[in-house]
Amino acid sequence: MPEIKNLLWIVIFFSTIIFSCESADPIIENGELTLTQVDNSCTEAWFKLNLPLCGVGRELELRVNDESCNQATVNSAGDTLLVVEGLLPSKSYKIGAILHGKGNYKTISAEINAETMDTTSGDFTWQSRTFGSNTGGSSLFDDVAIVDENNIWAVGDIQEEGVRYNAAHWNGIEWELKRILYYADCNQPDGHKFPDAADAVFALNGNILISSGIELATLTTPNDYEIQCIYDIEGERFTIFNIWGVNNSDYYLAGWQGNIAHYNGSEWRKIETILSSSQGGEGNDIHNLWGAENILTGKRELYFSVPRTRGVYMLDDNENLNQLEINDNRFYRGVWTKNSLIKYVTGAGVVKNIDNEWQIDLEENGFFYEEIDGEDHNSIVAAGSFGGIVYYNGTRWIEFPGLHNSLVFYERVSIKDDIIVAVGLIEINQIKGFITIGIRN
Repeated sequence: MPEIKNLLWIVIFFSTIIFSCESADPIIENGELTLTQVDNSCTEAWFKLNLPLCGVGRELELRVNDESCNQATVNSAGDTLLVVEGLLPSKSYKIGAILHGKGNYKTISAEINAETMDTTSGDFTWQSRTFGSNTGGSSLFDDVAIVDENNIWAVGDIQEEGVRYNAAHWNGIEWELKRILYYADCNQPDGHKFPDAADAVFALNGNILISSGIELATLTTPNDYEIQCIYDIEGERFTIFNIWGVNNSDYYLAGWQGNIAHYNGSEWRKIETILSSSQGGEGNDIHNLWGAENILTGKRELYFSVPRTRGVYMLDDNENLNQLEINDNRFYRGVWTKNSLIKYVTGAGVVKNIDNEWQIDLEENGFFYEEIDGEDHNSIVAAGSFGGIVYYNGTRWIEFPGLHNSLVFYERVSIKDDIIVAVGLIEINQIKGFITIGIRN
């Protein structure tokens, strides 16, 4: 018996590609029925199957390790996505498909070997540090970006010994507070500069982008940077809460009043949606921006949340805005996907979407998870209230009770290789900045 539990396959996508069919022998080996693997996780595998026109109305059988898995009637020709669930981690499976006709007529695909991913270790050593003075103003961190183990940036507003900072840099040995100086008035670039509070940070091709809200600093080294004013894009004030991109000539900003803008390396272009203030979307501030290439279409998709509407949205490559129909307003904050096959959304727990069906992946446990980040299907982290950090290893969410603290709230979290960094605040006497680093053992 194959090592399969609750195995399921689902047809979820059809294209308009049509294939011709010819009558042949009763059994057609490796005929016009081609099966290719699209992706795999620890417990799922995705395959693309091209179905010939003559297959419409016939029974399609999926076989796993030479045993019948499931059957369904073909109702359309073209490319079809099959999802096999309930597999075991780090196992090899032999997958094939048979299209049954009348009598003994069969069209049989070539078998392919599919290997699921292994789980990852959730054994981390954790360190935390507090930033800010007991006197003076409050301190907090709003965002974090990891370049590598010797180059990590956290940004926010830190008051330390009477001096204001807006960033902290980890150089592999220690944290160093930084003052990124922004223009007091963008119309007077030779005038006064000061370390305005920073709201967002993102790593692009070794450069670091840090936003103060209406200005953007591009750091080429920890001490060298240029300031760009973005407070006026296409005649409208633009305030940034989020940055996401793929390189220095292709990235997005999003934030206040539903504003979204794209930079192509030379100029900015504002993207209008129904969430934009110009379209009547007052108060629709965008949070938790994430982008991915849809592995099925090859097109980019941007995901983000809008706390005011308790909604999570996807902006497709044609700039059409779609709200994810989660139907549970407990989940509306952080959103992450590797390639749009599985979508994760956080809030009072975690839900995930496979084949346009939502399911609870992490039950409500008393924590509100503000942010989620991942590297692959077997390496995902979420963080939020009460010092809550959870890690998904490919089959289960791992909690870290030793980190729980009712005085701690994490605003953002990031993961890269064997490092997790969560940033936010802690309320001790007054609000201070708080950073927790986890290093995989």
